[in-house]
Amino acid sequence: MKVAHDHPMLPVFAPPAPSVAQVARPYRAARRTDPESSKAAAREARRFHGDHDRIALSTLRERPGLTSAELAELTSLDRWQAARTLPRLRVAGLVTNGAMRMCGSTFRRCLTWFVVEGAPVR
Repeated sequence: MKVAHDHPMLPVFAPPAPSVAQVARPYRAARRTDPESSKAAAREARRFHGDHDRIALSTLRERPGLTSAELAELTSLDRWQAARTLPRLRVAGLVTNGAMRMCGSTFRRCLTWFVVEGAPVR
């Protein structure tokens, strides 16, 4: 089996696990270096966080282990709202990730999401 110069061959079915820094990084809607228009959009988006949080948490309580794309298919959230809501809830300690699995919506390996036991109902 040939391997490209200086690149070890990794099996396709076993992607590397995310680092602690990737999983635990704090949520930021806009960076300090972003233009003012992005910061204004981030402030405006905060109006919807409560509704998105409630939708995601209630659905994950009923159907634990969904991917963000599957969550979007089952709710009024679009794919991007779900994908942004879940990491914010993880930073807040309300949800956690399970194992990666094949997503029924995207047909790619995706993180699964679970409500943390004892998380308050929002």
